Amino acid sequence: MEHFDRDPSNGRKLIREMLEAGREAFLDNALAVLRAQPEAPGGHYLVTLLVANELLLPALCHPSVSREQAVALARGALRVDSMADMTLAKALISGDQEAVADPKRLMDILDEISDGTRILPTLLRLLRHDDPHIRSKAVLMIGRGSRGVRWVERRLADENPRVRANAIESMWGLDSPDARGLLQKALQDPHNRVAGNAVLGLYLLGDCSIIPELLKMSESGAPLRRSTATWVMGETGDPRFLNAIQERLRDADPMVRRRAYWALSRIKAAAAKLAQAAEWHMAARFRPPERGSKARYVRLAVASADGKEVPSILPTQFLLSEDGRPVHSYQVAEREVPAAFSVAFVFPKSVGRAEPPWVEGALRALQWKRNSDLWGIAPYRPDTGGEPAQAAAEEPVFSAGPDAIRTSFQHSGRGVPCPDLWTALWSAVKGQERLVRGENRIIIFSDAVEERSAGLELISAIITSSTLVQATSTEDNPRLEEFCRKTRGLFRRVDGEEEASRAMEQACLQLLARYEISYPPAVPEAQNLKIRAQTPSGWAEMTLAIPPPAEPSG
Repeated sequence: MEHFDRDPSNGRKLIREMLEAGREAFLDNALAVLRAQPEAPGGHYLVTLLVANELLLPALCHPSVSREQAVALARGALRVDSMADMTLAKALISGDQEAVADPKRLMDILDEISDGTRILPTLLRLLRHDDPHIRSKAVLMIGRGSRGVRWVERRLADENPRVRANAIESMWGLDSPDARGLLQKALQDPHNRVAGNAVLGLYLLGDCSIIPELLKMSESGAPLRRSTATWVMGETGDPRFLNAIQERLRDADPMVRRRAYWALSRIKAAAAKLAQAAEWHMAARFRPPERGSKARYVRLAVASADGKEVPSILPTQFLLSEDGRPVHSYQVAEREVPAAFSVAFVFPKSVGRAEPPWVEGALRALQWKRNSDLWGIAPYRPDTGGEPAQAAAEEPVFSAGPDAIRTSFQHSGRGVPCPDLWTALWSAVKGQERLVRGENRIIIFSDAVEERSAGLELISAIITSSTLVQATSTEDNPRLEEFCRKTRGLFRRVDGEEEASRAMEQACLQLLARYEISYPPAVPEAQNLKIRAQTPSGWAEMTLAIPPPAEPSG
């Protein structure tokens, strides 16, 4: 074996002579070599001989071979003989105890290497096997292979809880109304393992309503249910369950405590792995609640740093906390982002600065602009009292190309008189009226207090055109804030240039908001909401100031 790659022909001859000299001794020594050097030269040939000489079954059940090594050997056998899984399945049916020394192990290996589709007739026969472990594994493989919800549902009538639990496990990852209904039904199963598999199945589908149920289960009076709940928490790798798991570390039952230590290590491992994943950008804002609703509503967008990916995030992959207190009850709705936007940026004329922070933030957000979106800029002169600006307002020129947008933003308002804010807004509205692409949005930045209010005609035009206005100001700006309130827009107060730049970046990203989270307040008087999104491929988080409750009208 050590020199097999130097002289394969002679190596094969010598190995065959050893096999002919004694099968038992050959098997022992072949397994010793494969255990010590899994990737040794000639290893593939050794496996080929095991398969061809009916030594695969005794090799897989050999006491010197660990379960992991047996699975690796079986996968190697599949590469040599594509029908190796059929050989294992038929051996289980035969009931030959001499050929199959460890049927349970063989069934576990079969579950690892086969999707069950090709050996389905054999698996159906195994449903009548005397061993409940083999019957339950057959149920799992059939359910995974066929994805037949009705067939799995009939298995829930089986008196063996292992069969019922594996039937539910086979539904993991299948997202359909029938599958979700079956998982919901299994939550009521009296056996802890069946209910636990149903909880994990719903969590994996993104059903965030299961989170309070899982926490409730972890506090059950029955140790088995607490242990199962702790196992589910560990399987999720979700850090929101850390406090509950730490409670179980002090559990009176030693089995629950052992499970809690295991779950804690799983979540720590998941956190370490996530730390290596990509960091995304997130933009979020509160929206006014529905009339009579006490819930809070947040709309948010998540995008990769380079703008090439808009991640898909399950509801269970959002984590919320108010002033440090976790929010466990929440709902997530995903909405379709319009195919295109026409965005007018109404920015103050900058003097002596090629790229003021608000322009810098907007241009940084170009990485998220889609080819279908049009951007244009309407410069204005802040109104700080005295006579209003008399300059005529030119309608903004909208462009799709990043280079043209960058040039227009950097040279906006240079060498020409600019109108006041409200006149510039009128020009933006009229410019958007001439476009036929997508939905209209207006992003305003102000670094001075406006002394005049917007006219009713402008407010009416904004509302009639269904244009969403997002305004950011570095000053307390009552008239601009009032304009946003009357047009059902958004107003945000920021401090400093760095925050202004970031706010413009977020306002642009907010255009791509596809998630809306609603939840009852965990802390009614909370000041801040922390939102975190995390998937195996990336994560993002931000903190939002919670707006004060709206004062009742009238």
